[in-house]
Amino acid sequence: MAKFRVFFTPQALDDVLQSYEWGVANWGEAAAEKWLRELHRSVYERLAKFPKACQLAPESDELGVEVRQLLFMRYRILFQVEKKEVIVIRVAGPYAAAEDD
Repeated sequence: MAKFRVFFTPQALDDVLQSYEWGVANWGEAAAEKWLRELHRSVYERLAKFPKACQLAPESDELGVEVRQLLFMRYRILFQVEKKEVIVIRVAGPYAAAEDD
């Protein structure tokens, strides 16, 4: 049973959408949809139960607040834990670097 409620900020949702669109363009729609399902499964299964088991993100020191990260494939899911809520603030992935190519 889930102990924490998981929410995505608008920026995190935009990150996921950009990665999905990049995936459609580069892998095809079926593979991008599979990636999206696996991303959501990983986030909700892990973060709803054990978010504090994830390591602190390097950004925590710079920001002065506790930011944790969950690694999923080549993506870093950055989130904060506030009481019984997990707020996903960014989904950082390789799509940004790929756009510069």
